[in-house]
Amino acid sequence: NGSMLGEPVRTALEFALASDAGARSDALQGLERLWNLSLRYDGTEGDRVAEGLFFFGSEVFHELQPTTGQRRASSCLRALFRNAAGSLETMSVRQLHMMVYLT
Repeated sequence: NGSMLGEPVRTALEFALASDAGARSDALQGLERLWNLSLRYDGTEGDRVAEGLFFFGSEVFHELQPTTGQRRASSCLRALFRNAAGSLETMSVRQLHMMVYLT
């Protein structure tokens, strides 16, 4: 099962990103690459990775975020839209709905 392979990696990257409000670690880049791979090979894991990026990206809309939190949020939004722009035909309906919600 392909999604079982990505789950521990995704979880570790999400925890790392959660503790890195400035998005300076490799966690964001790792999540973005994992989503890119899952868009090509495993749609269910792709939904989970996109949800993580969506969660961190939506922080930009929350009030009273420190500058570092805004940096993580905007970096996650850029990662989402960068991958979506090149992968619309392979994105799931769930992922497309997340993108529409953000816009």
